[in-house]
Amino acid sequence: MNDKPTHKKIKVQYHHRKSFLEGFALSLTPIAITAGLDLGEPILDFLFNIDLPFNHKLLPLITPIIWGGMYFRSKYSFSRNKRIAAILFEVIKANNLFKIEDLGYYQKIYTSLTFTFYFTRYKLVIDTDSHGASYTKQVNELGPILELALGLRLLEINISNPKFTRYEFLLIPIQSLIIDNSHDIPKSKNTIQLDSEKYWDYIKSPHALIAGATSSGKTYMLYYLMLQFAQQDAEIYILDPKRSDLSSLIHFIPEGHNHVAITPNQICGILRTVNDEMNLRYEKYFSQPKWEKIFNTIIYSQLLFFSMK
Repeated sequence: MNDKPTHKKIKVQYHHRKSFLEGFALSLTPIAITAGLDLGEPILDFLFNIDLPFNHKLLPLITPIIWGGMYFRSKYSFSRNKRIAAILFEVIKANNLFKIEDLGYYQKIYTSLTFTFYFTRYKLVIDTDSHGASYTKQVNELGPILELALGLRLLEINISNPKFTRYEFLLIPIQSLIIDNSHDIPKSKNTIQLDSEKYWDYIKSPHALIAGATSSGKTYMLYYLMLQFAQQDAEIYILDPKRSDLSSLIHFIPEGHNHVAITPNQICGILRTVNDEMNLRYEKYFSQPKWEKIFNTIIYSQLLFFSMK
């Protein structure tokens, strides 16, 4: 999964901002000034013989500029960053995630929740910093609110860091892999692609559990893993005493006729072979210097993959 930011991080805090009606009224000011000058220009010319030093007819052109600025900063903006920032601002405002100090003649923003967001290839990541304010606990429960406000599916909430809570949202729907034949298997080294987003790094995490309801695709998943490991030159041994689905891989994995067992004698033979190989590797492993042990632990983890059914 690619978690590297693809854009710069953007911070959002509460601040005094004009409402839509206030902004709309402000945008009409140039039109009102123009109308006033249209009425007052003849009077100024008659009484004082004064001509205006500029063409006031151009003032209304300021109005669409103000409208464009309001639209660009709104949640309807064509800029993805501005849309997200506007939505997060509204979340802070609507849920009172800020504190104001009343100075009589002026209201000072004492503290505000800080949203810091950035995009990766597949996700929108939002970090929240409450600065230790009274709404800190509320910050850890914003998942459903943000999900509805953003219209994105919440993937994960991470509260392990005491400084902030992290929310991760899915930008692009995860696509399943479509494997019709061996040529469709993605080629990789030391990793196995699981879908359009996730990869299994079996060097770092060599264990796996496949679980699911009947007919949910467990066997096909095993097929896929076996063929992936075979493509990466792993030694694969399959013990299938029921002679069911997995035994058919005898035709597709390297040395399949020697590595797939279905009868008791074949199973015992493979177990003896694997046990001898394991003991041989133990002897070699413990007879080497420490740095070589670390290296060979990585190498050995790629050589054998066991599947029992």
